[in-house]
Formats: sequence, C-alpha cells, structure tokens
Amino acid sequence: MKKPSSEVPPPPSFSSLPPVVADGIVAPRGVVPDVVSPPPRFSELPAVSGTTEATPRPSTAKASSVDALERRTKAASFAVSPYAKTDTATTARAVESDFLPPFSTGSIINERYEVLGRLGSGGTATVFGARHVVSKREVALKVALSSNDDPDQIQRLLAESVVTPKHPNIVDVLDHGISNFPNGTRHHYIVMERLQGSALDKLCMNGPLPIDIAIDYLRQAATALACAHAWGYVHRDIKPSNLFVTDEGILKVLDFGIAKNLHSNLRTAQGAPGTAEYASPEQGAVQNVTFASDVYSLGMVAYELVTGSLPFVGETQVAWAVLHATAEVERPERRNPNVPTGLGDLIVHMLEKKPSHRPDSMIAVENELQRIAATLAQKKNGSSI
Repeated sequence: MKKPSSEVPPPPSFSSLPPVVADGIVAPRGVVPDVVSPPPRFSELPAVSGTTEATPRPSTAKASSVDALERRTKAASFAVSPYAKTDTATTARAVESDFLPPFSTGSIINERYEVLGRLGSGGTATVFGARHVVSKREVALKVALSSNDDPDQIQRLLAESVVTPKHPNIVDVLDHGISNFPNGTRHHYIVMERLQGSALDKLCMNGPLPIDIAIDYLRQAATALACAHAWGYVHRDIKPSNLFVTDEGILKVLDFGIAKNLHSNLRTAQGAPGTAEYASPEQGAVQNVTFASDVYSLGMVAYELVTGSLPFVGETQVAWAVLHATAEVERPERRNPNVPTGLGDLIVHMLEKKPSHRPDSMIAVENELQRIAATLAQKKNGSSI
C-alpha cells in the first residue's frame, strides 16, 4: 500500500497555482513568504454583509454517559458522508423539506458541475456528489445550508476554500463559487475532491483499532497537522469524524472551516470553536488557542482509537469543559492491555492540561509515533523468526 511522504512541506509559493474564481470574482491565493507572515487571504474576497457574530455551534455532547460505542452508533445513522456532521436535528429537517431543490440530481451548477445526488447534511452545509462537465472528474460539492447571505456560514465556507493547506493528508479544496437561481436564492459552495472510504468515527464504532493501524492513522494525521501548523493554522476541530481514511489507507484531514491563523486577524467562528468531547482545556475556557490545542485534540482521538472510549464522559458542553480542565486521565493501557507503554506515555503527554506541558510540536508527535511503530515492527519480526 503506497503511503504519502511523511516529510512536511514548507509553506509553498502559490504564484504558480490558479486563482480561485467565484462567478467572475478572482481571489488570488497570494504568496506565503514564510511561516511568520502569511498573506491576508480574505482581502481580495467579496465583503460579507451583516453581522459577523456566529450562531452557537450545536452541542455534540447531549446524549449519554454510556460508552463511545453507543454514541457513535446513534450518530452513524445520520453521518452518511465523510463530509457530513452528526447534527441530527438539522439532518432530519433537511430530509423533511427536500432541502435545496435547485441542487436536485441532474442540475448543472454554474455550467461547470452536474449534481449526482445528495451525500449528507450537517450543521452548516449539505454535501452533494457532482461531476465536472468538462473533465468528468467526480467531486464533492459542499453548499451553505441557508441561501442568500448568512454571514457565518459564508465566512466558514470561504475560510475552508482559502486556508486549507495543500498536503497529501489533507482533503483537496478545488474551487468555490456562488450559484444564483431564478427563484432569487443564491448559495455559496466549495468544491472538494471526492473521497471513497470511511471516517474514523465509523471505523472505531465496534471498539479499539489494532494498535499498528491506529498508530499509522495517527502518524498520518500528525503529518498533516504539522503542515497546517507550518502555515500558521490551528485546525481547532480535530475529531474522528474530521479524519477520513480512503480505501487505499490514506488518512485525510477534513474541514478547516474554523481554522485560526495565529499570525493574522482573519475572521473565524466566534465563541469556543471545536467539539466538546475533543476540545482542549483552553478552548473550553475560551482562551487563546495554540498549536498545542490540536495536539490535545489528537490525543483525545488517539485515546479513543486504542481503547474504544474517551477517558471521561460529560453530559453537557460545560461538563466537558470542566472535565478537560480537571479530570485525571486513566492510562490507556489499563483499558486495553495491548497498548504499548511508549504509546500510553505519548497519549498521556498529549493530554496534559497545560499547553506548555504537551509535546513541543506536531512534528515531535509524528516522530514519536514513528519510533513506536518501528519498535513494534522489530518486536513483531523478532517473534516471527
């Protein structure tokens, strides 16, 4: 199985890349001279009218004090796409109202994309399968949930289309635009590569993954996030449903819609962005995020992948925030004796309450995962001789 290179590419020049076009409006991607000074990527985009205050993100911690398996099972009946979220109320409303009839199967969007069918819906967008009318390439069309000019949804889509880094382990965002329909509605959309496979939340529904496979997926996620951090971006919403594994075994990080650039003042979602179960203590306290915030969230994902459950369970978003800030993390080896001590040490290190106590960088996490994988491979080869 071919795996992408683990080397983290430096922030590249975009001068050779095509501009992003939305109904004739060209948004130059600019040039990133170095990590410290990325371009003001929204400066050339059309202004968004209305307030920039975001609507509250739906809680994903409503359901249970039962184990992670039951939570994932309940969510899975609605998470029908790697791009869909698990906001059941929104999804049910979309199904009942035959959502977005202008995007019905067979419709041609902006003379470029033929709609093939709806893949899924989430809290802010609906995703359709589509085909480029010229190249015949199949893509995923992510459309803002509400029509016209909802400023928060537009801002999130524009952010995802402009800031998503280019990397083999990050979903490729190809285009964005605005569709105007005869009934007076207009919908913003982005175009992504279409993936075949499953998100991690589905892969770990039936319990922990094999340790070597979990390490491989975590290493690929760390590689992608190291690239994003090199560009200055904190993802802020790392969770299993945003980590997609293709049929070829390649992990792709999804949804940079609420990513924050630590070196610019780009507008992003307000409040405490992220998902309660996986958000770092500083996110729950609505404090400044750093790259260490993604390290913590990936640590929560790692814990779930190797044990089949999260280290603790909250009933509300506030309860989750308190647990992240105060609860002791039980070592993963106690829940799954197959977890090697070195991996348990790394996960506990990633879940330190204070950002300064976590691994120094995502590159350090990646390197440690590679070391653990090599050690396990040596032991396996030795035992088979």
